[in-house]
Amino acid sequence: MSLLRVSEALAALALGGTVWLVARAAVGSRRTPRLARTEPLEPERCPSVAVVVAARDEERGLEAALRSLLAQDHPRFRVVAVDDRSTDRTGEILAALAAADSRLETRRVDALPAGWLGKNHALAAGAAGRAEELLLFTDADVVLAPAALRRACRALAERRLDHLTAGPEVEAGRPAIAVFVATFTTLFGLWLAPWRAADPECDEATGIGAFNLVRRAAYEAVGGHASIRNRPDDDLALGRRLKRGGFRQELASGRGVVRVEWYESLRAAARGLEKNVFAGLDYSVARATAAIGALVALHVLPFALAPFAPGLAGPLLAATALLQVGAALGARRETGAPAWTALFFPLGALALAVVCARSVAKTLIEGGIRWRGTFYPLDMLRRPPGDGD
Repeated sequence: MSLLRVSEALAALALGGTVWLVARAAVGSRRTPRLARTEPLEPERCPSVAVVVAARDEERGLEAALRSLLAQDHPRFRVVAVDDRSTDRTGEILAALAAADSRLETRRVDALPAGWLGKNHALAAGAAGRAEELLLFTDADVVLAPAALRRACRALAERRLDHLTAGPEVEAGRPAIAVFVATFTTLFGLWLAPWRAADPECDEATGIGAFNLVRRAAYEAVGGHASIRNRPDDDLALGRRLKRGGFRQELASGRGVVRVEWYESLRAAARGLEKNVFAGLDYSVARATAAIGALVALHVLPFALAPFAPGLAGPLLAATALLQVGAALGARRETGAPAWTALFFPLGALALAVVCARSVAKTLIEGGIRWRGTFYPLDMLRRPPGDGD
C-alpha cells in the first residue's frame, strides 16, 4: 500500500473515532441533569446532611467556601471542617467561623496514620460517627449557591440515587489556565463518558471532589474512605467503590450552583494533576503510554498535519480538527469557559499530554508522590488498602 493510501486510511480512522466520541458525548450531555434547573426540595422533606470538608493550608479560599456552606437554605445540615495539619491561618479561620455559627464543627488532625493519604484520612475523620442521612464531601475552595443542597437532595430523591456528583463551574483568571481547564473538561467528557455511571449495566463510575453527595448507609457499606485510604484520586475512587457495591450514582451539571477556582496557574495545575494522573491509570506504564499516545495522535496531530497531509488525508484531518473544536465549544457550556478557549484546544491537549508524561516519569523516578508537603512512596500507593497497614 502506498504512503498516500496509508495516510488517508489513518486520517479516516481519526475522523471516525472523533465522530464516535463526539456523538456519544452529545447524547450523554443531553441526558445529564442540571442542578440549576432542578427545583429545590421542600424544606419539610429535606433529609439531614453532614457537609464534610478537609482543609490543609487553605487560608486563601477557605472562608468564602465555608460561608457559602453556612448560607445554605437547607433546614437540617451541619458542616464538619477538618484541619489536616495546617501550618497557615486555616485553624484560626475555622475557629472564628465556628465561634460565630454553631452549625460548624471543627476537628484537628495532628498526625497521619501509616497507609493513609492526608485528605482521605481527614475526610474519614470528618465522616466518622455521623448520624445524618446524607454526607456531602466537598473541597475547601468550593463555593455553593444558597439552594445547592436542596436542589441536590431533590435530584437524589427523584432519580433514586445513592450517590450524586456534580461537575463545577470553573473560574480561570489567566488565559493559559482557562485553555487547560476547558480542554481537560472536554477530554474528560469525550473519553471517560461520566454520564454512563447512571447505567447500572455499565462499568463506568464517576466522582468529582467538588461535590460528592452520598447516602451515609451506602458510604459505610463500601467501607468509606478507609477502603480508598491510599488513593490520590479519592473522588473517582470512591465513586468506583460505590458503583461496584451496586449503588446507583449519576453525574449532574453544577454550573450556576457549584463554583471553584480550579488552579490559579498552569504550573499549579500541572503540580496538582501530577499526584493523581498515574493513579487514575492504576500506575500502569503501558496504560499511561497508550493514553499519552492517544492524546497526541487524536487531539494534537490532526491540527498540526492537516495543512500538509497529501490527498484526502488533509480534508479528513481538517474535519477531525473542526469537530473537536466544536466539541470544546459544547463542553464550555458546562464549565463557563470563554468561547475562545476552544480555538486553542490542541495546545491544551498537548499540555495535558506533557503533564501526564511528567506525572509518570516523576512518580517513577522519585519512587512516589509529594502532596501538600507529605511524601507517599509508590509501594504504599500501589498496595491494596488495608494490606500490611
